[in-house]
Amino acid sequence: MRKVKVNLANWPAADRRKLLRSLALNWGEVNWQQTVLSNDKMTAINFVCSGHGGILLFSLEKLNWTAELSSEQYPNWPGLLPHFYVYEFEEDCAWAVFYLALPDKLKIKQWGNGMTIERLNEYAERSKREYFPEEKLTIPC
Repeated sequence: MRKVKVNLANWPAADRRKLLRSLALNWGEVNWQQTVLSNDKMTAINFVCSGHGGILLFSLEKLNWTAELSSEQYPNWPGLLPHFYVYEFEEDCAWAVFYLALPDKLKIKQWGNGMTIERLNEYAERSKREYFPEEKLTIPC
């Protein structure tokens, strides 16, 4: 059997969205989704589902956050896929860690809805301080 190399950097954004949507189904039926970040190295989607929700981030780079799914979990597939990671930021608290790692221009575009950056940052900082006071996520976007 011939191994097929897949370049995930060229993996179509639509396929990345399908993968993340299938993982979001663990939270129940997807009621709404919005792409928060999409570039050649990562795709992040905010999901609202019937049972729960949050942000799922697909990345070709390992971040300083615990991955829900990783190609490293499948060591018997060497060379089949480059390393990839899927990170989960649940809606009740971990979203704030993701949100605070974004540049301001992405924050207001995705979460604005008439709120100021200052108000959004204050809300996110409060949530992060309560649940993840020591966490500092860096997203290279």
